[in-house]
Parts: sequence; structure tokens; C-alpha cells
Amino acid sequence: AERCAAAIQPSQLYQEVRRIAAALTESDAHLRQLSSAIEQTSNCVLITDRNGVIEYVNPAFERTTGYAREEVIGKTPRLLKSGKHDQKLYETLWNTILAGETFFEEFVNRKKSGELYPTEQSISAIRDTHGHITHFVSTGRDITKRQQAEDALKQRAAELERFNRLSVGRELQMIELKKEVNELAKLAGRIPPYDLSFLEKGRRQDRG
Repeated sequence: AERCAAAIQPSQLYQEVRRIAAALTESDAHLRQLSSAIEQTSNCVLITDRNGVIEYVNPAFERTTGYAREEVIGKTPRLLKSGKHDQKLYETLWNTILAGETFFEEFVNRKKSGELYPTEQSISAIRDTHGHITHFVSTGRDITKRQQAEDALKQRAAELERFNRLSVGRELQMIELKKEVNELAKLAGRIPPYDLSFLEKGRRQDRG
């Protein structure tokens, strides 16, 4: 009788099994959604183990770098190194992510073709249920177009500044020429043709 009292009633067991099954189904659905999102995102996603050995890359990584998934699995992200960054940067990267913090940086990486490209990346640690770091995940996006736009903007701004300087120089030259013409007109007994009274007004305002 005691054993029967201690035993879980069939109806209770059924409800518990249903609850666990529902939880597993929901968890599986979330995992499928997450996997689908990572596979379809336009950002590069790379996952390594704790030693930096690549275990997963998404299709965006393959499209951006030119490397097929099977070419990089088991290797390290060093295959993307361009030689444009010093060792101190990588030491800072490892110190940051091993401390469990997220590392943000703009890198210049190298594609399989040898072409260099700028990328904006963040690298974070993945922890197990005990809080131990087991993996690292890197997400990044190619910022070539943004940098090209920034470079073009700087170039146009420099051109505009040069144009402004030339315009100001021409304006000053014109004023000096008008002054000379007015002086010559006075000497010839004629009325000065150019009204330069704004210069005197400007000087008074400066003195005021």
C-alpha cells in the first residue's frame, strides 16, 4: 500500500511526459529557428572551439571569403590573416575573449583569392551550463562599400575645400583689381565704376 502511495499515478506520469515532450518540441523549434537565421543571415558567422579551431561557418562566410565550409573546418581563422595587423592586436583579442568579454574591431582580412577586404567583427565566448568557456563565436560583415563611401566623402570634402580656397583667392584678386580701376578712374577725373563701400563697412564692424 505504501509503495502504491509513493508511486506516481498514471495520470500524473502522463501529464509529466506531455510537459517534457512539449518542452523538448519547443526547444527543438527554437534551435531550428536559430539555425535557419544563422544560415540565412548576410553576416559572416564562424564558431571555433576553445582553442580557436573552426567547427562551423555559415553560407555568408563562404560567399564573402571564397572558402568552402569543408576547406576551413578543422583549421583556424589565421587563414584569413592579411598581415595588416600586429601581434599585439591578437594578444588583446585573446585576452578579452578568454576573460569572457566581447571583442569588437575592424579587421582587414584576406579572401581565398588573395583579395583584401575590410570587415567589422565581434567575437564572444560561449559558455556551458557550468559557466565554462567551450567555444567562441565571431560575427562580421564586409564593410568595403562603407569604406569606399567614406573615402569618396573625404575626397569630395578635400576638393570642395580646395575650390573654396581658389574661389576666395579669385574674389580677393577681383577686389584688388576693382580698387586699381577705381583709383585710375579718379586719376582720370571719372567716377569710380565699382562700389566698394562694403569693404569700409566691414572694417568698421571689425573695429567695433
